[in-house]
Formats: sequence, C-alpha cells, structure tokens
Amino acid sequence: MKVYGLWQLFCTLELPLIPILAVMESHSIRVNRGEMERTSALLGSRLKELEQEAHFVAGERFHITSNNQLREILFGKLKLHLRSPRETLPRTGLQKLPSTSEAVNIQGISRHPIQITKPQDFKGLEGTVLTISPRSMFVASDGHTFLAADFSQIELRILTHLSGDPELLKLFRESERDDVFSTLTSQWKDIPPERVTHADREQTKKVVYSAVYGAGKERLAACLGVTVQEAALFLETFLQKYKKIKDFVQTTIAQCRQTGYVASIMGRRRLLPRVHAQDQQLRAQAERQAVNFAVQGSAADLCKMAMIRVFTAVAASPTLTARLVAQLHDELLFEVEEPQVPEFAALVRGTMEALQDVPALQLQVPLKVSLSAGQSWGHLVPLQEGTGPSAQPTSC
Repeated sequence: MKVYGLWQLFCTLELPLIPILAVMESHSIRVNRGEMERTSALLGSRLKELEQEAHFVAGERFHITSNNQLREILFGKLKLHLRSPRETLPRTGLQKLPSTSEAVNIQGISRHPIQITKPQDFKGLEGTVLTISPRSMFVASDGHTFLAADFSQIELRILTHLSGDPELLKLFRESERDDVFSTLTSQWKDIPPERVTHADREQTKKVVYSAVYGAGKERLAACLGVTVQEAALFLETFLQKYKKIKDFVQTTIAQCRQTGYVASIMGRRRLLPRVHAQDQQLRAQAERQAVNFAVQGSAADLCKMAMIRVFTAVAASPTLTARLVAQLHDELLFEVEEPQVPEFAALVRGTMEALQDVPALQLQVPLKVSLSAGQSWGHLVPLQEGTGPSAQPTSC
C-alpha cells in the first residue's frame, strides 16, 4: 500500500471507519410495525392483481419471478423485441416489502413516495390512487429524533474544485446564500434569477451531470423529453460556458489511459483496464467510469471523513449520546436525544463544513451542509442554522 500511495488512505479513513461501521450495524432501527404490516399487505394484494393481469395478457399461468419463464413469455411468445425494435426494453422484476422479521437493506429504500392503484380487496373507492412513503415506517426511539445531514450539491462542488472552472468557482464563492442550481441556470441561460422555474433548475442539473458523466445527447434527450438536436445544443452551450469542465473530463480520461487507473481526491484508486479495450463500447464505458469515480469517489471520501470526525467528537463529549443510524450516499442519518438536537446539529454542521480546510483536501469551494430532523425518516423538516425545525417538510 505504501508503494502505491494508499497507506495514508488506509490509516486515516479505512481503519478508523471499522469501529464506526461495527457500532452502526450492531444497532437496530425502530419501525412502525403496524404501518409496515399494513403496507406489506397492501402491496402484496396489488402485486397479486398485477400477476393475474400478466397471466391474462400472456394467456397462461407462469411464475412471474422466474427469469427463464418470464423471458420465454415476453420474447418467445409475445415477441416484444420485434414489436419495438428501436426501443430498449426495461429489465423486469417484482419486489415486495420484507416482513418485520426480515433484515432491511436501508440503501435500497426509496426516498420518493410510491403511488399505486388501490387493490380491489381493500375498502374505499375503486380506482383510488394510494401514496406509500417507505421511509415513513422508520421511526425514532422514544425520547429521540432523527437528524439527517447531507452535503449540498457535493458532486457539483467537487467538480468545481477538480476542474477549477472560474465561472463555477465564482458561483460558489459569491452566491452561497442562493440556491446554487437556480443561480447556475440563471448564469448559463442568461435569464434573471427570479424567472428561473423549477423545471429550468431540474433541466440544468441533468445537463450538468450528463456533461460530466458522458451520458451523451441521446440519453440526455430521453431524460429531458426533448429532441436529440435540442439535447446536443444544451450540452454544447453548457460546455462553451464552462470550458474547464470539458478540459477536466478529457484530462481525467487521458491520465486513466496512461496509468490504467483513476484516483479520488484522497488517492483511492479504481483500476479500469478496459480503457484500452478495442471494443468502442467497452472503452467508452471505462472512460465514463473514470470521470464518474473521480467525482463520486471523492464525494465518498468526504462522507467517510465526516463520519469519522462526527463519531470522534461525540465519543469525546461528556454529554452527547447521538448515534449514526445509516449512511446513504452523501447523507448521514443520526438518532439524537431530543434535548440534544440543537447542540448536536451545530456540531455536525460545523464538523462537516470544516472539511474544506483539511490540509489533505484544501478545497477551492466551500462545503455546505443541510440538516433536517423529525420523528419519522420519511417526514423530516429542515433545520436552519441556530434554529429549530422550519414549517415545511423535506424529501431527504
């Protein structure tokens, strides 16, 4: 590890993380058992209806969870691949919520509500659309509350640091009080900030990440619901405005070709031998993975460092008892005693935002942390700096 420059990473991030993960995994998360059983029954009934509909369309009964049988029905009997030759058919599969006795994969629980048509065997009006929020079934212990902390726009901030794009650097240094993607939209499209709509903002986010991760004009067009020509124009104008992003992408790919790997901000390596593949598709995939890892791998480094520093601070505190419940991408979820929320929230925000000044990082952009709290994981409300929860819920 010393030869490959990985010893410091191992000692400063990986080893200290072991006891943190052990403590986190040794604690369970409380669930609203009644709500989980009701939701499981509801989804089970709806899945049964859908299975019956599938049998009707296929003209025969089959095991819908069997890949072989499903493949034979879709392509052997119904020949869907011949009906829509230009479209990529999605992968198929069915899932249902586990029972209260089964382990739950926290990473796979959707943050977005799920809408389903009410099953016929449930009371109420037929055709009613029901909304299920999977995260709402996870609740804090008595006398505690959940507190979620996540780095705001972390990938865009890391991209700005790595690329050194002057326009993006200016954006983060001067417009921190405003919504960054709205300001970016105003800057890119040259329209007043007050005229930026939510749709404009979401479009900008998709263009940004398409440009970085090499999604291509066809995929961006499908994502935005526009023509390929319009998507190509979006990408072209964006990369003309922020020229250093394109330079960063090209430099990252070139270095990967030269060394055979790509490194994160803390020196973590990902080997990508297919960057030299003769097959163009395999080579292009490796190139996208290289840029992706440079940004997302660096975000993961920051998140691990935040976990270690917050854990250490709590361990050293004579009063704080907060514990880390889960880590989901750039979000950390804690369970905190209710009277300790203000003190712990200040500690978390200060600790995580201070990472920008760590000597090993020396980020060119400030880090910003969003906090939210609530009794249920699915109903968290934002915490403003130095204040309690605001009135509106967040979708963390």
